[in-house]
Amino acid sequence: MFRPAAPSSRTRVLSRISSMRPVPSRGSALLYVIASIVLLGAIGGGVAYFSSSSSTSQLTQTRAEQAYSAALSGMNYASTLDDAGFLAILAATGSKQSFTLDDAAFTLVVSAKTGACYPTSSIGVAASGTSLEAQYSANDCVPPKTTGGEEPEDPEEPVNTSIPKGTAAQGTINFSGEGYDGNYYFQKATFNWATINGSLYHAGVGSDCLTLSGPRIGKEDGTSVICSNTCIIIQNTDHVYGTVVSQGNITINRGVVHGNVSSGGNLTIARWNGKVVKIDGNGGNVYYYGTISPSNPADIAAIVEGSAVKITDKPDGCPSYTLPEHKVVTPTSPDPNYGGQFTFVGKDINNTTTYAYPSFTTGGGAKTCFDLSDKDTYVNIFVQGDLKFGSSIYITTDKNENCFQDKNKPSTSNYTNEKFIEAAKRIYIDVRGSSKFSGDGHAWIGTLFSKGDIKTEGSFVSVGALYSNGSINTSGGSYSYFVASDYANKYWP
Repeated sequence: MFRPAAPSSRTRVLSRISSMRPVPSRGSALLYVIASIVLLGAIGGGVAYFSSSSSTSQLTQTRAEQAYSAALSGMNYASTLDDAGFLAILAATGSKQSFTLDDAAFTLVVSAKTGACYPTSSIGVAASGTSLEAQYSANDCVPPKTTGGEEPEDPEEPVNTSIPKGTAAQGTINFSGEGYDGNYYFQKATFNWATINGSLYHAGVGSDCLTLSGPRIGKEDGTSVICSNTCIIIQNTDHVYGTVVSQGNITINRGVVHGNVSSGGNLTIARWNGKVVKIDGNGGNVYYYGTISPSNPADIAAIVEGSAVKITDKPDGCPSYTLPEHKVVTPTSPDPNYGGQFTFVGKDINNTTTYAYPSFTTGGGAKTCFDLSDKDTYVNIFVQGDLKFGSSIYITTDKNENCFQDKNKPSTSNYTNEKFIEAAKRIYIDVRGSSKFSGDGHAWIGTLFSKGDIKTEGSFVSVGALYSNGSINTSGGSYSYFVASDYANKYWP
């Protein structure tokens, strides 16, 4: 049988309230006042809460904008620096310098010059050391500001600053000698335990990496640049000096980098055999666009002496140079093809016809003299075919001496003598075929510009410059010392 449910406590309370007598009006007014106060307090607390949250959010946004502005201020400041200004920051501890603004600060971190600019990071910080701290990093390769108006030391000397200051090959350079002084531009390179006293600029193709191997790569003062447009592997190298920069990955399997490392991809450093250290208290930093391995801060600190910084922009590509067209000169003499002594006498720098041949060959036991005894004279040779050089070389700048003396003959022990260096500026040969040195052809003084490959056999000394539209293959025991050509400076684009 259905029974009605017992009234709830809420119903009983309401019934009791309904049965009570009316409260006098004064008591009712007092209750209304109390209720109003409680309600207003609750509303005020809510408004205060939301107002506080909004203020905190607005402050956070303001700090982020201040950090962003500070970072841009740093980059603007960097754009006003000349070479001396950048070098001053590089000389500072950690290659960085901090500046304080009214409401923020920025720190400039600079790497050694790459091509025509300095890789620079500007780190803006606002509300430093507080819970509202904000940071922003801006990165760019900043060219130094030039003062202008400076005259060259010798305005009469032809100068072309665009020409590669070193050996250049559109193909492969094989480094298999003892020592190479100067900078080197190439598509590909192989190393057979050679010492490179200069910079390397690797154009690269696809996944072809610049793989380094040797006792030392780069000048010990840290001014060299080891650059690749693809990737770099430091495979079996005792020491690398300078800035190592790649648009792709950099892997240090075995070797110590004295300077900074900047990777446009992933950076991997072997924990036991790889290291990045400072030079005279500067550098030792690594910059990476992708990932870094090892990633643990303690492991990084053990192998990177400076800072590890993740960058938001990849490094710029390596500087490059397109070799000019070879000069077509109608031969004025047949192939000299000599086997005894032969002397080239210096002429005017503009002379392109005296020594113009269809091909150039020397026989066994040949001796070649370049007579530069007359001031401001040059030997310019133009070969429309191949060069097959099997002759020893002699240099004279004295009309009264016999050119063919041992003191005038360059060798591995005297090739940096001032006489040979000065002579190298004044000797130029343009070969529209390939160039091969064999027999007694163990040296070349001056600039050799070959359309085909340049190949040497046995020990070889080069004082001047080697340029090839093909490859350059120097054999073991070779030495190279770069000297710019006056003719190339004047006539090359």
